[in-house]
Amino acid sequence: MQALVTGASGFTGKYLVEFLQSCGCKIHTLGREKLPGIPHSQLTLNLQKIHEVIKEVRPDYLFHLAGCVVSEALSEFFNVNVMFAAYLLEALDLEGLSKHTRILIVGSAAEYGWVPKSSLP
Repeated sequence: MQALVTGASGFTGKYLVEFLQSCGCKIHTLGREKLPGIPHSQLTLNLQKIHEVIKEVRPDYLFHLAGCVVSEALSEFFNVNVMFAAYLLEALDLEGLSKHTRILIVGSAAEYGWVPKSSLP
């Protein structure tokens, strides 16, 4: 069993990687930070580069946990929270894995964009 995990160095990602390892799963991470002892590819928001990672790893499982929740630039929210997921899905399709790979995409309220304080519960 081969898993590709994005956002593996984040709070949830660290626990997921630990759990997958305990199940005997081979793990490859894709993100900004490398975890010790785990094969890693540096995050780049480029479809061709992401396709190369998908082609190399050929994941049975894709856990997409990476996301942006704090940024001054609206474009960073869009690129990380939307385009990264789109590139992962497109790369799986290009590699013929869209029906093979099981996918979990985790999001946050950041996908909704900025909400004025007066609208918060």
